[in-house]
Amino acid sequence: MDAKKEILRHTPIFGGLLGEELERVAALLREHAYRAGDVIVSEGEPGREMYIVRSGKVVVERGGQNGAAPLLLATLSGGDFFGEMAVIDIQPRSATVRAIEETATFSLSNRDLHQLSHRELKTFTLIVMNIAREISRRLRQTDAALVESNLAEKLRSSRPIL
Repeated sequence: MDAKKEILRHTPIFGGLLGEELERVAALLREHAYRAGDVIVSEGEPGREMYIVRSGKVVVERGGQNGAAPLLLATLSGGDFFGEMAVIDIQPRSATVRAIEETATFSLSNRDLHQLSHRELKTFTLIVMNIAREISRRLRQTDAALVESNLAEKLRSSRPIL
């Protein structure tokens, strides 16, 4: 349980949780192990849990169908997390996550969060608010990258004025 509590303590979406709250959430976590190359989640498949990387490294990719190379969205390692949208909206996965070295994760399902909402409303609320903050932060980063990419494309395609 101590390894679970320690990783939770250093994961932003569990920020603000204290001793007993961390223990209750840690008790819900399930441990998984992956070899390099293993796909943890696949884009388009149903999603019902999020993952916290305990050790190792994973890549988050999107696309790559019909022989095209996938777009690398992120590389994550110990303490990082992914799949948080799945515990909120229970929609198909938006990306594929693949281990690029031996990797251990913990998972937390939307069912676990639902149970927390009935037993530990304060803990549930804090986790959901932290997830919302993280989704918002990632959306802002994506918006900034899109604007930058769009601006760069416009600059490349514009003709110099002489």
